[in-house]
Amino acid sequence: MTELQIAIKKLVGHGVIIKTDAYNLLKQASDPVLIAELFLSEYSSKEYLTRDEVELLLKKSKSGVSEKKYRATPVTKSKVPRRRGKVINRVSRKVDGSVESIDDRIDKANSKSTRKEREPQYSIIHTSFEELKGLTNYEPQFSVTRDPDLNSGYKGGIDDLVGYFQDRFTKLERIFRSRMDLQNITKIRDIKRKDSPISVIGMVTEKVVRQGRSRLTIEDPSSDEDLLVLLPRDNQELTERVLRLMDDTVICVEGKMFKGNLIAHDIHLPEIPMLHEKRRADIPVHVAFLSDIHVGSKEFLSKPMDKFIKFLNGKLGGSKMRALGEHTKYVMFGGDVVDGVGIYPGQYNDLELQSIGDQYAEFARFVGQIPEDVQIVVIPGNHDMVRSAEPQPRIEAVHVPDLAAMENVRLLGNPSQVSLHGVEVLLYHCTSMPDIMNHIPGASNNNPVEIMTHMLKARHLAPIWGAKTPIAAEPKDHLVIDSIPDIFHGGHIHINGEGYHRGVQIVNSGTMQSQTSFQKSLNIEPTPGQVTITNLKTFEMNKLDLMRIQS
Repeated sequence: MTELQIAIKKLVGHGVIIKTDAYNLLKQASDPVLIAELFLSEYSSKEYLTRDEVELLLKKSKSGVSEKKYRATPVTKSKVPRRRGKVINRVSRKVDGSVESIDDRIDKANSKSTRKEREPQYSIIHTSFEELKGLTNYEPQFSVTRDPDLNSGYKGGIDDLVGYFQDRFTKLERIFRSRMDLQNITKIRDIKRKDSPISVIGMVTEKVVRQGRSRLTIEDPSSDEDLLVLLPRDNQELTERVLRLMDDTVICVEGKMFKGNLIAHDIHLPEIPMLHEKRRADIPVHVAFLSDIHVGSKEFLSKPMDKFIKFLNGKLGGSKMRALGEHTKYVMFGGDVVDGVGIYPGQYNDLELQSIGDQYAEFARFVGQIPEDVQIVVIPGNHDMVRSAEPQPRIEAVHVPDLAAMENVRLLGNPSQVSLHGVEVLLYHCTSMPDIMNHIPGASNNNPVEIMTHMLKARHLAPIWGAKTPIAAEPKDHLVIDSIPDIFHGGHIHINGEGYHRGVQIVNSGTMQSQTSFQKSLNIEPTPGQVTITNLKTFEMNKLDLMRIQS
């Protein structure tokens, strides 16, 4: 490993994001490791390494700063723990025996979906009033980055299944190979010739976590034989990370061969890179995130929906809220806009509108009241009139003629990605959430941001094959997150949550449906009427509680 790679690994390991111009200057340094250690010592509370800081540290290193002083002394850590470094990847144990890393506790602190924080408020508007004084010469800037192009000839045979998993592996392998911190990447077929430290990319086919020795089994397309990965008995932190791995996830194992098995020293997920720089709009235009409207259900809440329409027309609340409504030029609907028909046994008795055509017509009536200069995107969910297997195609115009006729409405598949004034937004209904939650100790419906974070870490929206989430083995795996979004929007579990992971804003929408008997049986308390509205220039998140705002 070169001096530059060691320096980068030190910085990234402490959660530092390296700006591009800083990296270019760091490459020219005669001792980049010293620069990294100087930065971690003197700027321990900073999240970004910029060119200015590198220049300053280069001057210090040339003006008599003792190299011995910094290399003999442990790096000073910030009082505020870094989110992503191995330094803080220690594990605590909860009362129920499950484990929780410091990473998890920090993510929970940054997320806004805990029971206490979900106490309803009338509104939280962070966008300044100065930015809400009007959009001068506003022009929409909307484009579709990604919409699943589904194979009409799909049959679901064994060849389709093999091709599907090979496409997933190829895409995620490409992500790993683009990383600078992984060395000597070797295919499984070639590892017998290696006696030096290696990195192996493979898909998890089995994991066994127990006292004594834990193990993984991984595979890759290069060999018919699986590779057994053994975890060191004394590496509890690594064992805990393996406990949170999902089946069929593609990982990279660093280690060394011993008697035909790979002894793991470290395990990596594809992850969102620390160098990811957020794209921003050049004007304070806003986007509203909604999901799980469930028009047609007896539990559908029409009054909050009416208030949302008034908000978009600049007719709800005080002057600041009205201005915010006039600055909201994008609305994303993340699936389940209607309750559907025949989705579960006995649903007919729960429906106010028994025809799905009537349900979509009623939803279109609401959408038709939204100003024409507001761009609207609708993707399907598991209650909509499309196939249940993911990826899902867009809702066909023949089923939603009123919606399809509206020029400001785009019907897209699930998942999709769109560009809003240059900001990339990934839309996914998140039907896979219950499966992921069941595979991760401590995960809960009440914290959807944590589950969506695991999707980002794995760079896959539904990695687990053969669980409750139906997945179509298309020739291409459209559920891989190969293009990094700036915002990740989900739904499905009817609980509003907001947070961040490595610069990606995460929003899980609530619902416009009150608690159902099924949710009550699972002790799920939905957050109806809560709408998150993001400023695409500053990424400030505003929230409306339409259940309590007076119309």
